[in-house]
Amino acid sequence: MNSQKGYSVPLILIFVFSLVSIPVYYFFINQQAAETVKGANTKATTEPGFGVQISSKSGTWDLVEYLCKDYDSCVSNLTAGTRMGLVSGGVSDLHEVVVSAQDDWSNYSYIKFYVRPSWHSDPINYRVVSLGSIPFSKAVEISDGTRNVEVVVAPLENISSTYIQSAHFSDSN
Repeated sequence: MNSQKGYSVPLILIFVFSLVSIPVYYFFINQQAAETVKGANTKATTEPGFGVQISSKSGTWDLVEYLCKDYDSCVSNLTAGTRMGLVSGGVSDLHEVVVSAQDDWSNYSYIKFYVRPSWHSDPINYRVVSLGSIPFSKAVEISDGTRNVEVVVAPLENISSTYIQSAHFSDSN
């Protein structure tokens, strides 16, 4: 008895080995590429500035920022100072806005920021839940003409050289 196997058995074995090795190869390639995924970042912020957390269940919001020469001018009225920026967002829980230090901060001593409802949103108040870690920052109420708005006023000297977590604003009690 002479058995003749031919070329089909080795070809089938190579094909099966290829099918089994492709998922294994794919797994190892993806393990190495996980560190280069675009849009995902687990590193802590290292740039000077501060972070503001906002929790909003009622709708869209604006984080408004003003730079001031001194504390008294900052708290004199809601729009006193030089407008630095405006960041808007929507319904969120603990959304963090990072405010990076700017070169022109050296011309000012304080930053004032608050959260207000965006245009077309219900007129609700955003309260300061916590002040965060900026030394000597204060939460004050300033009238906008119709209601009192909770505002955080913080000295710039501590946040011009390092990153510090600042206030948490919320529209719910």
